[in-house]
Amino acid sequence: MEYVVSEFEGTLLKDLDPFSYFMLVAFEASGLIRFASLLLFWPVIRLLEMLGLDNAGLKLMVFFATIGLRVSEIESVSRAVLPKFYMDDVDMEAWKVFSSHDRSVVVTKTPRIMVERFTNEHL
Repeated sequence: MEYVVSEFEGTLLKDLDPFSYFMLVAFEASGLIRFASLLLFWPVIRLLEMLGLDNAGLKLMVFFATIGLRVSEIESVSRAVLPKFYMDDVDMEAWKVFSSHDRSVVVTKTPRIMVERFTNEHL
């Protein structure tokens, strides 16, 4: 069997930055208050990434996008909204290589709940 391992952000998706997907989750799951709070912390997140603290910036994005949400709410956004936006951002050349193998593994820095359904159903 042939295996292929691919990073989700930057390889399968053209965009390296998952911020826009967290904004979608924040808006679709809770509305404008969560969306605005994440947007207000965007400069802090960028500053942390510029200082080489990518994990801290990612943790802030996850925190502000999901704090207080039930898992079912995040799953419903992951099922209903995110796949369309992920599909628009898929690099077709990378997808052709990825889909040509018997088994494939996706590595991501985004929380599994946001990516797993899309990768299982569409990739």
